[in-house]
Amino acid sequence: MTIDQLNKIIMEVTNIFTLSDHELCAIIGIAKPTLIRWKRGGSQPSNPKRERLFRLREIALNWERSGYIPVTPPLHDIVLPSPPRSLFQLLKSLDKEAILFVGNRLELQQL
Repeated sequence: MTIDQLNKIIMEVTNIFTLSDHELCAIIGIAKPTLIRWKRGGSQPSNPKRERLFRLREIALNWERSGYIPVTPPLHDIVLPSPPRSLFQLLKSLDKEAILFVGNRLELQQL
């Protein structure tokens, strides 16, 4: 994967879910210096981290294709009541169905 491809994926995910570098690192399971090295081309993601990033990107693109609103409420607000989970927790779990359910729910709340 080229540095441009990696940076494009990182930008897509962070823009769609309005993630800070710190939040993205927590979701992927890396330290911030690692993310900085990736962005600068100093290193490449290991296979497990690359897979997490690809899965996160797939979810983000599905969110965008579904026309769901940009993530504006705080990521740490509870969006599913039982058990209580925030969108951030769902992103960390990479639970695609639950994340897209929340996107639909947030969209309906805007009507």
